[in-house]
Amino acid sequence: MTNGSKEPVYILIPVHNRKQTTLACLGVLGQNGDLERYHVVIVDDGSTDGTAEAIHSLYPDITILRVTVICGGQVRSPWECDMPTNTVQSISFG
Repeated sequence: MTNGSKEPVYILIPVHNRKQTTLACLGVLGQNGDLERYHVVIVDDGSTDGTAEAIHSLYPDITILRVTVICGGQVRSPWECDMPTNTVQSISFG
């Protein structure tokens, strides 16, 4: 790797209300040099414990995808949608 480029490898970390666990994981990745070496993407499916905000504050270069779905006419987290009985109208990452 030269000129600060990262290897074409992505580490995807799915989270839901696991702020301390996720921060500990990112800390280990940082100690190992993996945050500089690889692309890290957090996939947050509607955490309400401040997971995404804490990650953004401490690791501003990490990509955070916040997943929401529209089911039953309302924006919800994926875990709130009872997939067999509700029709998912859209899924967004942002």
